[in-house]
Amino acid sequence: MADVPRAPGDLDRIVDAGVVELLFDLSPAGHRFRVGGDAFGRLPSCLVNGLKLRHVDLAFGGHQRFFGAQLASHAPRLLFGVSSEEVAGRVVDGGDLTPELRRLHAALVETTSLDRRVARLEAFLAARAAGRGLDARFALDRLLACDEIGGVRPGAPVARAAAAVGLSPRHYLRGLREWHGAGPGELLRLHRFVTAIAAMEGARSLADVAASAGYCDQAHLNREFRRFTATSPGDYLRRRNGPPGHFVP
Repeated sequence: MADVPRAPGDLDRIVDAGVVELLFDLSPAGHRFRVGGDAFGRLPSCLVNGLKLRHVDLAFGGHQRFFGAQLASHAPRLLFGVSSEEVAGRVVDGGDLTPELRRLHAALVETTSLDRRVARLEAFLAARAAGRGLDARFALDRLLACDEIGGVRPGAPVARAAAAVGLSPRHYLRGLREWHGAGPGELLRLHRFVTAIAAMEGARSLADVAASAGYCDQAHLNREFRRFTATSPGDYLRRRNGPPGHFVP
């Protein structure tokens, strides 16, 4: 639950944390958003924020009050029956996925107890997930375990991961996009970027951050960081605002 005073027009830039977000805007005034360099639009009152392949800018209409949950990358496929690729890089109106989310938003607005809000959301998620599960052949950790830095021929990690579960690389690629929202190259880049963001929270040099996240060197970190945030690691560190991955652009 985030409940923070904001002035109208305050701007946050939010970059990928390696998760899908299910959020409910309980603020008295609505907010606006844009993905990457797109035009600003009105933020839905209940939304699913897929893997952030581009940064999201949030322009506040005033006081910020959000409630929700961070979910695994396969959550869109598991909970709503849509391909995770369909919502990756997008902010999607939750009501377009299921009218249950609009009804849940209305119930959360009327509920003043945080414990009761949590209970309502947990019950919703449990009901949607009941009897379903991630196809274990497409577990993301298998692909990450096959990743190697430097000198690996293109496609080698996915070929090894596919062979380990008895699938063709083509079938495995299709499953990754269906369940996790992107192909192996993008998922591996996201994994390194998220690892770097987490490492920056400690008192470490950027060279150490690059090494711990699996980049070839600091210059490699700088290039990838700009790709996801449109700024440099140094600017991000100076402008951090709130939880990891949030900063003032």
